[in-house]
Amino acid sequence: MLGRYTNVEPRRPKGGPDGGRDLQAIYDNTQVVWGAVGFKNSANDSSENKRWVRDKFLSDLESALEKNVDLHGFVFFTNVDLTMGEVDELKTFAAQRGITHTDVFYRERLRQTLDSTEGLAYRLQYLGVSMSLEEQITFLDRIQSARDKELAELKQQQQGIARQIERLEFLNECLRPVQDVGLLIQLNRNCTTTELGHFRAIVEISCGFGPTLQVLHVGGRDFYMDEVDRENCWFGKKTLVWGADSKDIVFSKCDSYPGISDAVGIEFRAPLFRHGQFALVGHFDRTSLDICVTEPLMDQMVAIAFVVNGFVLFEVQRSQIVMSEDVGLTWEVPLEFPELLSNEEAAIRLRRSFIRTADTDNPDLPPPMRNASKEINFQLQTPYKLHLPSLGVGPMPFAAFQMHGVLDLRQDSTPCSAPESVIS
Repeated sequence: MLGRYTNVEPRRPKGGPDGGRDLQAIYDNTQVVWGAVGFKNSANDSSENKRWVRDKFLSDLESALEKNVDLHGFVFFTNVDLTMGEVDELKTFAAQRGITHTDVFYRERLRQTLDSTEGLAYRLQYLGVSMSLEEQITFLDRIQSARDKELAELKQQQQGIARQIERLEFLNECLRPVQDVGLLIQLNRNCTTTELGHFRAIVEISCGFGPTLQVLHVGGRDFYMDEVDRENCWFGKKTLVWGADSKDIVFSKCDSYPGISDAVGIEFRAPLFRHGQFALVGHFDRTSLDICVTEPLMDQMVAIAFVVNGFVLFEVQRSQIVMSEDVGLTWEVPLEFPELLSNEEAAIRLRRSFIRTADTDNPDLPPPMRNASKEINFQLQTPYKLHLPSLGVGPMPFAAFQMHGVLDLRQDSTPCSAPESVIS
């Protein structure tokens, strides 16, 4: 109710030695202030009452300074109304005595405080002044607003704790061996095998330079044994994992899911254990990541994500992806697919993606871009956990991916508490 005054402590409200003040408080969370009360019975605004208030103010201030020579804040309460000139006179006297903060609550100011939303409850409790219907509505609105504010603050605290727990969980995961890697693609609608047609998608992860360069590729393509298989399956796919050389295939597996006619997502996910530099989850920190997707699949895509041990290390919305011709490039070097393609399949271009920056919202302007390589940096982001099924037990539940929503990691720029390198 008193605004910038907190920790208000009355001294001896029923009489007795009060140590030179009637109350004590903290002003602006920093300065200790003492307070005195000068109330008269049947007070009015006569010259006699105003002289009495002035003498009471001077007497109480002197008494406070006798008890505390280091006092620099003084507040005075009176039920006699004062003019601004009379208040300034009291403040001037206090300043001459070394007081840097002086506040005077005279009758009109006390009335305004008690009639405010914050003062209605105190007015009813201590003065027995009932609330009007309008004041009751205002008071209840104030309680609801205060409750909503407390709940919002509590939710914010809980979210902060949850983020810290997620951070600790992920940093612990960084010390664990890599169990599986995956490239997840969310589609904009349920697509039949005919609508999907031939598709390919690759993510390239690299770290180091020159002779120390380590490269890992994860991706795949559509795959059916024959047309009968295509007609009877949800869709068939082939997952591939290989190193720097496209002939160095580490993992290859074909999957098909019969009895389902369409798909909301495509998952290329494979087991991986101690492949080159990528032995632990933390080894993916400060790596570069490139994504290539065939053009028809790009048009049907909502988002794409790279996942290690169920943690989404990178994800991007389709709306953030631009192609080379969109940014004025006349050439690009797509990633090489490790298996032989038919002429028809090879004619479907594998396109390297670029990430749109947030420099402009004008759709008529050429979209700015980032470099095609995207850096995975665990200091700037905490990957979240997807609860994926075990490998080989069926299609991924893409509802979990959709419900989480796709994060714009370009906006997650607040550094997290983490060592310079997660894994040295």
